[in-house]
Amino acid sequence: LNRTETLNSSITKEAKKYIMLYHFWVTDHVFPMTFKPNVNPCSPSCWSLPKAKIEGMATELYNFIPKSLHESVEQYPHFGIVICSSP
Repeated sequence: LNRTETLNSSITKEAKKYIMLYHFWVTDHVFPMTFKPNVNPCSPSCWSLPKAKIEGMATELYNFIPKSLHESVEQYPHFGIVICSSP
């Protein structure tokens, strides 16, 4: 496998885990993630407004993804596409 296929495979694997443990889907509105989310997903206000829900999901996803993929979260342009298209 080339580097991109290996990265896509790693992203897909983590996406499937996230989908099973947190949400049944990931909205494409959380991408691109160009910053480390700084939201408390345990706060009730985190889930009160549509924008807050997106930020909460981004935070959960970022914290769930292994640190080895954090650079890819922020820099790989197809990260969101791979996550959102994971079955």
